Amino acid sequence: MNKQISQQIAEQTSEFLMNLVDDLIGHDGHCKVKVHAIRHSGDMMRFRVEVQEVNVREDGVEMTPEAKDFVDLASRGDVTQLGQAGIKPEDLGRVFTVNGGRQFKVLGWNRKARKRPVITKCIDNGVEFVWTVNSVARYLGDKNV
Repeated sequence: MNKQISQQIAEQTSEFLMNLVDDLIGHDGHCKVKVHAIRHSGDMMRFRVEVQEVNVREDGVEMTPEAKDFVDLASRGDVTQLGQAGIKPEDLGRVFTVNGGRQFKVLGWNRKARKRPVITKCIDNGVEFVWTVNSVARYLGDKNV
């Protein structure tokens, strides 16, 4: 089996496993399922299945670990980057529009990132992007940076 066919089988199997596990745990919205094809060769495939419990706020925002970090840092006030830029805990889940009309939703904070720690999701295509704190503050309109 060549590498291209092996890749296609791995992708289709990942999707099948993700749907299967999703059906088994239910659709209550409290779990996220990810299936990754770790390694595949001509005669073997290995997969990793991640099931993460997700709490949801009243306004529908998923409280992932990154979202909790965002709220925690923003609520500390001026002693953090978020507070200094004028970003508040309520900004989690807010949508902002950039030049060109693309809309992004604020998802959380990446502790490991120094330059672009704010995690967002493009509403148009669902792709995650990372931003600097000042850029997000400018687009949210909280402070002219």
